[in-house]
Amino acid sequence: LIVGERVQTYCQQQIAILQNDHAICSDIKDAYWEDNCNFELAVKNNKDVYCSLIDNTEQKEKCFTDIAYATNNRLLCEFLPLDAQQRCIYKIAVNLQDITICSELQEPINQDACRLKIAEKNISMYDEIKIAKEKKDVSICKSIKFNEIRRVCEDNFKQ
Repeated sequence: LIVGERVQTYCQQQIAILQNDHAICSDIKDAYWEDNCNFELAVKNNKDVYCSLIDNTEQKEKCFTDIAYATNNRLLCEFLPLDAQQRCIYKIAVNLQDITICSELQEPINQDACRLKIAEKNISMYDEIKIAKEKKDVSICKSIKFNEIRRVCEDNFKQ
């Protein structure tokens, strides 16, 4: 019943989202609304495969980033430009508290910053639940190569 094509395609996008029906997205003839449809359903359902269908580069990158963070799936970081990819890997390493992921970062200083962030988060967690000082995992600090950053890390365990 809608005459205007842009309004009609917007309507289709809205119906696809309300019904959570991705098949409707492929029927949308307006690239803008088709991209929005793919983006909304991808993020809503953590379906990274829908991100690949988005033509708009910025929106596609946001799609992969949002799902990577929501699912802590570092493999999705590979679909991002290098700077965004490195931020993505860093954030997921910290979220997962997985120090091994830090080594996937290109720059050694960023690897160490990642290790430090994980160590600091562990210290904070230990303080919150009042675990004894001797049970803190200072060994994480030993994996940091840069002396300055390693010293900051180790100082966090001293008191």
